[in-house]
Amino acid sequence: MDAVLDFINNNQLFTAIVLVIGLIGAIVGIISFCMPKKEGQRTVVEKIIKVIHKTAHKISPTAEDLFEYGEKALNNDNYDKAIKNFSKAIQLKPDYAEAYYNCGRIFYVKIKENYDKAISDLSKAIELKPDYAEAYFFRGSTFSTMKDNYNAISDLSKAIELKPNYAEAYLSRGSTYFNNEEYDKAISDSTKAIELNPDDAVMYNMRGFTFLKKEDYDNAIFDLSKAIELNPEDADAYLYRGTAYENKQEYDRGISDISKAIELKPDYAPAYYNRGVTFAKKEDYDNAISDFSKVIELMPFAAAYYNRGLAYSKKDDYDNAISDLSKVIELEPDYADAYQNMGLMYYNVGIYQSGVHLDTALVCFQKAIDLRPEESDSYLWIGYVYLAMCNYNADNYPNAVEYFEIAAKSGNEEAQKWLNDNIPK
Repeated sequence: MDAVLDFINNNQLFTAIVLVIGLIGAIVGIISFCMPKKEGQRTVVEKIIKVIHKTAHKISPTAEDLFEYGEKALNNDNYDKAIKNFSKAIQLKPDYAEAYYNCGRIFYVKIKENYDKAISDLSKAIELKPDYAEAYFFRGSTFSTMKDNYNAISDLSKAIELKPNYAEAYLSRGSTYFNNEEYDKAISDSTKAIELNPDDAVMYNMRGFTFLKKEDYDNAIFDLSKAIELNPEDADAYLYRGTAYENKQEYDRGISDISKAIELKPDYAPAYYNRGVTFAKKEDYDNAISDFSKVIELMPFAAAYYNRGLAYSKKDDYDNAISDLSKVIELEPDYADAYQNMGLMYYNVGIYQSGVHLDTALVCFQKAIDLRPEESDSYLWIGYVYLAMCNYNADNYPNAVEYFEIAAKSGNEEAQKWLNDNIPK
């Protein structure tokens, strides 16, 4: 009899034949009718019946079976297979809200960030089950990621209304308020999330980062220290706390924390960037240049070239500085500070090279003015450039005076002092 059981369990041909010819019901009926009287024989026959029933379900699964297969695939991180099974479950049971919900959250979190599909599936889940707090949560979180803050806050508030102790919904709504620059509301929601889930490092991390954004560095450090206590592997918390220390001018502590973040995440470009900024504030320009170079290797963006260019200029390496600032302008043509600082570098070169590049300095400062006409320093420096040109052509002196006057009218104290010292009243 054991051989019969093994055959039925393992022989796919047998199961296919049973299904195709429609004998499952007949077999069960016959076996039941002929059920032996002896207990041991009865147990074996009952096992055969169970195996046949189970085989039928494998060949023609119900919506609930498919949902279960989908959840198993999801738990094993097999997202494509999970979506396939949930979708089949929906075909069999079109009002299966939980299947739509699972599809929606997979599309949101796991599969190519397919936000439109996530919104569609989660909306269907809510339509079928209007009190589905988790569906509102995931749809709100999807809206938040899409920067649709209005709909995000609406959905997350609904999730909280339906489930008042929903810590993750408070956290997500707080994050949305943060993105909307409503920092006090973000702190309020993060505080509620911490109250509901005091042992979750993410909650403290979020509130600490919000305090950092508000320039409340002491509270930021307190929260981020708690986040690190709860999760010592949290690279973000080390980065944010290091940045808070940097803003408090505690540069060594800042560098220590940010270095820990890099140890935990060796390719963490924002950490290299912030450590480079901190090294520059310490006037350690070699290490600053090294960190900014690493940022450019990992994730090249204009601010990294800009700050490396400034660090080069502090070492009087104007060729590399100008090269970096030129790259900034290539990446972001409207970067006014890049034009202004490149003008300063050409001015410094011109002073020491008999007026060479002073014309280029003028062009850079004028471009900075075109982009940002309210910035008085650009007018001031054009005045200085014309003064330097007076060494080669005295006719430039009235131009210098004109630009000092413009800068002074804009409130530039240095320009006003020059006028007071050099122009008779």
